[in-house]
Amino acid sequence: KDIRVDDDTTLVIRPGAEIAIAPGNSIYVRGRIVAEGTMEQPIIFRCREPGKPWGSVIVDAPGHARSLFAYCLFTGGSMTTIDGRFYSGALSVYNVDADIISCRFESNTGDDGVNCKYSVPNTRHCFFTGNEDAIDYDFCEGSIESNVFADNRGDSMDLSFSTTFIVNNVVQRSGDKGISVGEKSRPVILNNLITGCVMGIAVKD
Repeated sequence: KDIRVDDDTTLVIRPGAEIAIAPGNSIYVRGRIVAEGTMEQPIIFRCREPGKPWGSVIVDAPGHARSLFAYCLFTGGSMTTIDGRFYSGALSVYNVDADIISCRFESNTGDDGVNCKYSVPNTRHCFFTGNEDAIDYDFCEGSIESNVFADNRGDSMDLSFSTTFIVNNVVQRSGDKGISVGEKSRPVILNNLITGCVMGIAVKD
């Protein structure tokens, strides 16, 4: 079963925790998550059965304080639908703000490694590899700063209706676009190194 956390609750995950999620299941939080690992003791989100995808870690929490993910590994996640709402990222942050710092997103098979909607997310010092789209911001402000993207199958950064600062990132060998700027997005893009992608930066829609 999915794990559900009520809207009056903060879920705190300690350094070194390893969260083994059953195939297809998710963690669904209507309150706040503080998942703060360390370099020596990261927090790991993985499937309980190797080779099978789990769903998503979801924070969908209008009106709540910022969530925090630091030194976390998300591997083997995918996407899910809960209560009629589709969540496309291994980490999905909707209707609430979050800091995503020094995390690793590896071999996730859903539409996105990270998907944020109606949020002010700051993603910094993270590493993305082997995902479909790595980061998808929809209707977001916030920032994508000082991350490394390598060998993702789709876009490394995909924006829709967003005004986001994209600064000091390294993007290598994306299967589609390094940065996709779509649907009336107006980002600030500075000092990014983009190499070996099918397309570097695309402005569309």
